[in-house]
Amino acid sequence: MLLFFAPYDKTVEPYIRIATGDYEESVSERGKNDALWAILSSMAHEIIHYQQ
Repeated sequence: MLLFFAPYDKTVEPYIRIATGDYEESVSERGKNDALWAILSSMAHEIIHYQQ
């Protein structure tokens, strides 16, 4: 599984962690645009939690 962390240092709290390992599968199922939107939507959602 591939993960995206922000900030990069996992010891800094809070941090954002998003699984990105299913991107290729999502592209084949949904198409490139929908797969990208799914990841961007997850990132936006987690950024809101981070700011809260």
